[in-house]
Amino acid sequence: MIIVKETKDEITIRGHANYSDKEDIVCASVSAILYTTVNGILRLDREAIHYEDNGDIVTITKIKDDLYTKTLIINMLSLLKELSIQYPKNIKMESEEY
Repeated sequence: MIIVKETKDEITIRGHANYSDKEDIVCASVSAILYTTVNGILRLDREAIHYEDNGDIVTITKIKDDLYTKTLIINMLSLLKELSIQYPKNIKMESEEY
């Protein structure tokens, strides 16, 4: 299962969807959403986030809280939430209150 965890200043994505052995559409969707968002933010402002992918865990640390960064992150989390509703056995959202 993919776990997406949001805190005030950080988003982590870890795990594997295990939707299918051949074509994992959930994992592919999460990757597309994640990398499109990260690339969009970094194109607008390379200082807005710190991004790290160690192969097991992807971490996005929010450095700036400007409108564009906030909007793109909200959009990413909204898309991932929709995916978790459609595939509850494969992706789970967690959020710490802040």
